[in-house]
Amino acid sequence: MSKGMSRSLLREHAFRILFEAAFYDPNSLNGQADLYFQHAAEDPEDEGMTAQQTAFTESDKEFIRRKVLNAAANIP
Repeated sequence: MSKGMSRSLLREHAFRILFEAAFYDPNSLNGQADLYFQHAAEDPEDEGMTAQQTAFTESDKEFIRRKVLNAAANIP
């Protein structure tokens, strides 16, 4: 986890990906996460955030993916 991104912010990003997952095939969560990371980094204002809030490290992305996949596995 990066020092600049708090656990709260990481969880917020995970929630945003999970919310979007309701509109897509659940088997494509990794792809949707990649698209989210790319879009948020390119246009953070569109996500209502600053560039610092969307400056993901690889460990941030892995943490978020793990949280998303674990939560999605428990959604009926």
